[in-house]
Amino acid sequence: MSDFDMVIRGSLVSADSILEEGWLGIVDGKIAAMGSHSPPTARDQVDARGLWVLPGAVDSRTYIGGWADGCGIGRASRAAAAGGVTTLVDMPYEHAEVIASRAQLDAMVSRIGRDAHVDVAVAGTVNTEHGLDAADALARGGVCAFSIPTFEAERQRFAHHESDLLQAFQGIARFGLACSMHNHARLTASRNARRLLEAGRPGREVLARANLPLIEGLTTRLLCRVGAAAGVRMQAADVWSEQGYALCASYRQAGHWVTIETSLRSLMMSTEDALQQFGGTADDYPLLRPRVEVDALWRRLATDMCTFVSSGYQARSDDGGEGPAPTVDYGPDLLLPALWSGCEARGLSPSLVVRLLSQKPAEHFLLDDRKGSFDIGKDADFVVLAPGRSATQQSETFGRPYTVHVFGTWRRGELVYDGSRVQGEPGTGRYLRPRAVAREDHGAMMM
Repeated sequence: MSDFDMVIRGSLVSADSILEEGWLGIVDGKIAAMGSHSPPTARDQVDARGLWVLPGAVDSRTYIGGWADGCGIGRASRAAAAGGVTTLVDMPYEHAEVIASRAQLDAMVSRIGRDAHVDVAVAGTVNTEHGLDAADALARGGVCAFSIPTFEAERQRFAHHESDLLQAFQGIARFGLACSMHNHARLTASRNARRLLEAGRPGREVLARANLPLIEGLTTRLLCRVGAAAGVRMQAADVWSEQGYALCASYRQAGHWVTIETSLRSLMMSTEDALQQFGGTADDYPLLRPRVEVDALWRRLATDMCTFVSSGYQARSDDGGEGPAPTVDYGPDLLLPALWSGCEARGLSPSLVVRLLSQKPAEHFLLDDRKGSFDIGKDADFVVLAPGRSATQQSETFGRPYTVHVFGTWRRGELVYDGSRVQGEPGTGRYLRPRAVAREDHGAMMM
C-alpha cells in the first residue's frame, strides 16, 4: 500500500533555501511530508530531478472578473496554469462592474465556479452606490482585501475626499483586511495631457507633467497618511519610484503595516529598450521607465524592499492594445518565467522569486494557511521549471529571452498544465476566502 497519493522529486525552492534532491509527499491534495534523497512510495511518481520545483505562484493583481464577454476568468486562469500561477487575485479597479456589493461578489464567485482552472481570491471596493455599509457583507462573503483607487473622473465609483477615505479605511480596518490604492489615474493623466497639448506644449513635457511620477507620489502619500490614521493594513499598488519606496519605508519604520507591490512591466523593459526594439519616441511609451530607474527598481527587489510582484493583467473584451506603438504588457503566463529570468541575469537567488511570487502575496492576502509555501498541511500547489526554451510556450517578450519554461503545474495535487496544454475542466478552480483574523478591537474572529 502506498504511503502517499503522489511524490514529486526535484530541487525544492523555498523562500529561504533550495533543497537539492528533495521530495514532496502529497495526500488528498495537501502537502503531507517533505524530505531529501530516498523518497517514500506513492501511487503516482513525478520525477523532476535536475529541475526546479517551486510553490505555485500567486499573481497578486489581475483584472479578470467583470467583463461583458464573460471570458475573463477562463482566459486568465488558463494563462495562469500555463505560467505556473495557481492562485489569481482579482482586483476591481479595471472592471466594467466593480465588486462593491454582496450581490456583485456572489456573481463573481459563480463565475469562478463555472470558468476557473486555478484558484481565485477576490478584492472588493467601496463606492457611493452601495456605500460603506456594504463592506461588512463583502468581508463576510470572503473578499481578501479592499481596493480604493483615487483621482478618477467617475466619482460615483470611488471615494475621493480625504475624509471619505478616512471613513472607508476605518471601516475596513475592522476586518483585518488590507486596503490598496492604485495610482495610475489614467483619466486624470489623459485630461491633463489633452489640456497641455491644446496649449501647444511639446509631447515630452506633456508626459512629464501629466503622467505617473507626480500622481504616484501623491497617491502613495495619501494612502500612507490616511491609512496610518485609520490603522488599516496598507498596500501601495504598482509602486516604482524612489520617492514611493522611500515613503513606504518610512511608514514601515514607524510601525505601520505597509506592503509594496510592483508590476512586472516596470521591471522588464526600459524606455531605451522599447526605442531600440520598436523605434518611435519616448512619448510612445508613457508607462515605461528610463533604464536607470529600472535598474534601481531591481536593486530594491534584491534587498527585499519590494513585497511582491504582479502581472497587472487586464482581461479586456478585445484583449488588445491601442495606438501605433506596441503594447508592453505581461500576463500570468509570463510572470514566473520573466521574473525568474530577470533574477537569474542579475545573479539573484531563486528563493527571491518564491518570496515575491508565492510567500509574501499569500501572507498579505491572508491565504497563507493554504498557499505560498511547502509547509505541511498546505495545498499541494507547485510548478516545475526546466531550463531553456520550450517549443510550445512563449520563450521571449519583445526580444527578451526567458532562461526557463514551465514543465508542469499542479493545483492541489492535480495536474493543470502538462508543459504543452492546460488540463482539466473549467470550474475546477476554487474561490479562496482569507483565513480568519482576530479583530483587535474586541478579539472577535472574522470570516
